[in-house]
Order: sequence, then structure tokens, then C-alpha cells
Amino acid sequence: ELLDDYEEGTWTPSLKGADGNGGITSYGGTPIGVYTKIGNLVTVSCVIYNTAHTGSGAAHVFGLPFACSSSAEAVGTYQVNTHSTAYASGITQVAAIIQGSNSHIHFRGYHTGTSTGPYYVPMQNFTYLRATITYQTNA
Repeated sequence: ELLDDYEEGTWTPSLKGADGNGGITSYGGTPIGVYTKIGNLVTVSCVIYNTAHTGSGAAHVFGLPFACSSSAEAVGTYQVNTHSTAYASGITQVAAIIQGSNSHIHFRGYHTGTSTGPYYVPMQNFTYLRATITYQTNA
């Protein structure tokens, strides 16, 4: 049957910097993550409450329930409240990204009007981070 491979569950999102360090000071409860897997497609959503962090560099959310397929990349949406640091000037199209074989989400945008490479959203203080993304897995 089409829905023989259907699964719902929870996962624990973990916010870390590109340096591999992380840790957040949460309030209002622990980070929340839910997923639905149908066949090889996984949709994950998370909410992270954060007022302080210990990581540095680009922000990543770890703990995805399944790794992304090595031949796939996914783009999703995210939203944060009360950034402590604004994006650099000229940054557009910021999105949640999962690249092939990865088990984490990073947040990337682009510089408008230049040939500069992608912009990676840095670790920063915020009130809430909410993200949703659908990706392919080999699991």
C-alpha cells in the first residue's frame, strides 16, 4: 500500500554554531521537534526558545530524525523573533537549508548585486526560532 511506510514522531532540536559548540539558555520549555515521514519524504518542524548561546559562526540546528539523501538538497522556511543582530546589508532570500547527507539545518541567504558567495546566518540571541522543511532521505 502507498502508506505502508508512514511514521510520525518527535525529535530534539539542538542549536549549535559552525564551531560545533552550542547550547542555549531556553525558557518556556525545552526545544520542540516533530516529524512526519511518508516513504522517503520527511517533513520536520521545530521551535527553539533562546535568550543566550555559547556557539559561534553560522547557526545550525542538529538532531534531525533522518539524514538527508546524498543526492538531494532541501529548502524550507524559518522565522525568528527579536534578532539581536540584523542581517548584513543587501542580504535576501534567507531560507532554512539541508544539504545532501547532512543531519542538520543551516540558514543561508544571498548578497544582492554582487558575486559574493552565500551568507550564513550567524549564531545570535533571539526569542523564538521556528523552522519547517521537507527533504528526501534514504532511511
